[in-house]
Amino acid sequence: DIWYRVALLLERHLLMGVPLQGADLDYIKCFDRSARDLADALLRHWGADARVMAALEGFYKRALRSFLLGGALGRASFSSNGFFQGDALSMMRLNALMTVWGAVMEEEAGVEPHGYADDGGFTKAGPAATASIEKASTLSLECGELT
Repeated sequence: DIWYRVALLLERHLLMGVPLQGADLDYIKCFDRSARDLADALLRHWGADARVMAALEGFYKRALRSFLLGGALGRASFSSNGFFQGDALSMMRLNALMTVWGAVMEEEAGVEPHGYADDGGFTKAGPAATASIEKASTLSLECGELT
Protein backbone atom coordinates (compact mmCIF):
# COMPACT_ATOMS: atom_id res chain seq x y z
CA ASP A 1 0.00 0.00 0.00
CA ILE A 2 1.43 3.35 -1.06
CA TRP A 3 0.29 5.22 2.05
CA TYR A 4 2.10 2.78 4.34
CA ARG A 5 5.28 3.12 2.29
CA VAL A 6 5.09 6.93 2.30
CA ALA A 7 4.37 7.02 6.05
CA LEU A 8 7.41 4.86 6.80
CA LEU A 9 9.68 6.94 4.55
CA LEU A 10 8.51 10.19 6.10
CA GLU A 11 8.83 8.89 9.66
CA ARG A 12 12.33 7.57 8.99
CA HIS A 13 13.55 10.83 7.49
CA LEU A 14 11.90 12.93 10.19
CA LEU A 15 13.69 10.87 12.85
CA MET A 16 16.99 11.26 10.97
CA GLY A 17 16.43 14.98 10.46
CA VAL A 18 16.98 14.63 6.70
CA PRO A 19 14.63 16.32 4.21
CA LEU A 20 12.87 14.02 1.74
CA GLN A 21 11.30 14.91 -1.60
CA GLY A 22 9.53 12.73 -4.11
CA ALA A 23 6.63 12.10 -6.41
CA ASP A 24 4.28 9.25 -7.21
CA LEU A 25 2.94 8.68 -10.71
CA ASP A 26 0.04 6.80 -12.26
CA TYR A 27 0.41 6.44 -16.01
CA ILE A 28 -3.07 7.05 -17.45
CA LYS A 29 -4.35 4.40 -19.86
CA CYS A 30 -1.05 2.56 -19.52
CA PHE A 31 -2.61 -0.81 -20.32
CA ASP A 32 -4.15 0.59 -23.50
CA ARG A 33 -1.18 2.57 -24.82
CA SER A 34 2.01 0.72 -23.93
CA ALA A 35 4.33 -0.50 -26.67
CA ARG A 36 3.91 -4.28 -26.85
CA ASP A 37 6.84 -4.81 -29.22
CA LEU A 38 9.21 -2.96 -26.90
CA ALA A 39 8.09 -4.88 -23.81
CA ASP A 40 8.34 -8.19 -25.65
CA ALA A 41 11.82 -7.36 -26.96
CA LEU A 42 12.94 -6.58 -23.41
CA LEU A 43 11.53 -9.85 -22.08
CA ARG A 44 13.21 -11.84 -24.86
CA HIS A 45 16.51 -10.01 -24.22
CA TRP A 46 16.27 -10.87 -20.52
CA GLY A 47 15.75 -14.57 -21.25
CA ALA A 48 11.98 -15.14 -21.29
CA ASP A 49 11.08 -18.60 -22.56
CA ALA A 50 10.76 -18.48 -26.36
CA ARG A 51 7.66 -20.73 -26.32
CA VAL A 52 5.86 -18.46 -23.85
CA MET A 53 6.75 -15.38 -25.87
CA ALA A 54 5.63 -16.99 -29.15
CA ALA A 55 2.28 -17.94 -27.62
CA LEU A 56 1.82 -14.51 -26.04
CA GLU A 57 2.71 -12.60 -29.20
CA GLY A 58 0.58 -14.90 -31.34
CA PHE A 59 -2.43 -14.38 -29.10
CA TYR A 60 -2.15 -10.59 -29.24
CA LYS A 61 -1.62 -10.56 -33.03
CA ARG A 62 -4.92 -12.40 -33.49
CA ALA A 63 -6.94 -10.76 -30.70
CA LEU A 64 -9.70 -8.38 -31.73
CA ARG A 65 -10.85 -5.40 -29.70
CA SER A 66 -14.08 -3.48 -29.86
CA PHE A 67 -15.59 -0.63 -27.92
CA LEU A 68 -18.87 -0.69 -26.07
CA LEU A 69 -20.66 2.64 -25.85
CA GLY A 70 -24.09 2.91 -24.29
CA GLY A 71 -25.04 -0.65 -25.19
CA ALA A 72 -23.75 -0.42 -28.76
CA LEU A 73 -20.83 -2.65 -29.67
CA GLY A 74 -18.41 -1.16 -32.18
CA ARG A 75 -16.65 -2.93 -35.03
CA ALA A 76 -13.86 -5.28 -33.96
CA SER A 77 -10.30 -4.37 -34.95
CA PHE A 78 -6.72 -5.38 -34.30
CA SER A 79 -4.47 -3.16 -32.20
CA SER A 80 -0.71 -2.77 -32.24
CA ASN A 81 -0.31 -1.37 -28.72
CA GLY A 82 -1.59 -2.13 -25.26
CA PHE A 83 -2.17 -5.11 -23.01
CA PHE A 84 -5.34 -6.67 -21.65
CA GLN A 85 -6.03 -5.70 -18.04
CA GLY A 86 -6.43 -8.67 -15.75
CA ASP A 87 -3.95 -10.77 -17.73
CA ALA A 88 -1.05 -11.85 -15.50
CA LEU A 89 1.32 -11.73 -18.46
CA SER A 90 0.33 -8.11 -19.05
CA MET A 91 1.77 -7.32 -15.64
CA MET A 92 5.01 -8.99 -16.69
CA ARG A 93 5.15 -6.79 -19.78
CA LEU A 94 4.41 -3.58 -17.89
CA ASN A 95 6.95 -4.43 -15.23
CA ALA A 96 9.57 -4.92 -17.96
CA LEU A 97 8.91 -1.35 -19.10
CA MET A 98 8.95 -0.10 -15.50
CA THR A 99 12.30 -1.83 -14.91
CA VAL A 100 13.84 0.26 -17.67
CA TRP A 101 12.13 3.38 -16.31
CA GLY A 102 13.58 2.62 -12.85
CA ALA A 103 17.08 2.23 -14.25
CA VAL A 104 16.75 5.59 -16.02
CA MET A 105 15.58 7.22 -12.79
CA GLU A 106 18.57 5.89 -10.85
CA GLU A 107 21.24 6.49 -13.47
CA GLU A 108 20.10 9.75 -15.03
CA ALA A 109 18.30 11.56 -12.20
CA GLY A 110 19.95 10.03 -9.14
CA VAL A 111 16.67 9.26 -7.39
CA GLU A 112 15.43 6.10 -5.70
CA PRO A 113 12.64 4.66 -7.88
CA HIS A 114 9.79 2.36 -6.92
CA GLY A 115 7.03 1.01 -9.05
CA TYR A 116 4.74 -1.77 -10.14
CA ALA A 117 2.83 -1.98 -13.42
CA ASP A 118 1.44 1.49 -14.19
CA ASP A 119 2.33 3.08 -10.85
CA GLY A 120 5.77 4.50 -10.23
CA GLY A 121 7.47 7.03 -8.07
CA PHE A 122 10.78 8.27 -6.83
CA THR A 123 12.35 9.90 -3.80
CA LYS A 124 15.55 11.74 -3.01
CA ALA A 125 16.81 12.61 0.44
CA GLY A 126 18.84 15.63 1.37
CA PRO A 127 18.60 19.39 1.19
CA ALA A 128 19.61 19.58 -2.50
CA ALA A 129 17.10 17.05 -3.84
CA THR A 130 14.97 19.48 -5.86
CA ALA A 131 17.08 19.34 -9.04
CA SER A 132 17.03 15.52 -9.04
CA ILE A 133 13.25 15.42 -8.51
CA GLU A 134 12.73 17.90 -11.36
CA LYS A 135 14.98 15.86 -13.66
CA ALA A 136 13.19 12.63 -12.73
CA SER A 137 9.83 14.26 -13.45
CA THR A 138 10.98 15.39 -16.90
CA LEU A 139 12.49 11.99 -17.70
CA SER A 140 9.31 10.24 -16.54
CA LEU A 141 7.27 12.27 -19.01
CA GLU A 142 9.70 11.36 -21.79
CA CYS A 143 9.58 7.66 -20.85
CA GLY A 144 5.79 7.79 -20.89
CA GLU A 145 5.79 9.25 -24.38
CA LEU A 146 8.27 6.64 -25.68
CA THR A 147 6.57 3.59 -24.25
